[in-house]
Amino acid sequence: MAKRMNGIQSSVSSKHLIGENGQTVDRDAEKVELLARKFAQVSSSANYSDSFRKRKEELESDSCQLNNDAATDQRNAHLNIPFSVCELRKALSQCKRNTSPGKDGIPYECLKQLPGSGKRLLLKLYNVVWQTGKLPQSWRHAIMLPFPKGGKDPHDSNSYRFIALTSTLCKVMEHLGANRLVWYLEKNSVLTNVQTDFRKSRSTLDQVIRLQYEINRNLRNRSHSLGVFLDF
Repeated sequence: MAKRMNGIQSSVSSKHLIGENGQTVDRDAEKVELLARKFAQVSSSANYSDSFRKRKEELESDSCQLNNDAATDQRNAHLNIPFSVCELRKALSQCKRNTSPGKDGIPYECLKQLPGSGKRLLLKLYNVVWQTGKLPQSWRHAIMLPFPKGGKDPHDSNSYRFIALTSTLCKVMEHLGANRLVWYLEKNSVLTNVQTDFRKSRSTLDQVIRLQYEINRNLRNRSHSLGVFLDF
């Protein structure tokens, strides 16, 4: 675990942490293990409520039937075909510059500068993953970098958030899948019209304008506006 979280020295190596039993943790390897346990607890399925766990099991038990239904729906046919070179070019163009690579050390620029033959081999790899549903094991690993939350006690192991550095090869694959899914959702008008974030030619500013319009209209009509805001 210490090797996977090798970014710990950048933010915590100069500080001691308080362990789960109140003890002082000074050694870097012990800090790594402590933070890893804390992070695992946050992501643990033990945090599920009984109602959520029951609903999750119901949905998973129906997954085979859902997949069978999708296979017979002609609207979904284009979702399952192999990726094209054009789709790969678009996915690569969406990758940000100067971002840190994962454990394999391959930056985006290396993938973008591949010759045509190299990109065709890369596309072949993605299509094998897409058609078999088997993700390379190395893509499942990430380098975890802990950073202290603003205004929190840096000695408290609960005061850290993590940034995961994953394989750029895997993230390009994510772009390929996401682009095709977004195309399907937009083409078939699956998303509600009031969903504006993460959509082309729309933004959260649309919601601000809609809210302002509703408030101004209600003020003119001498009525009230009620807002409920949820932060996930």
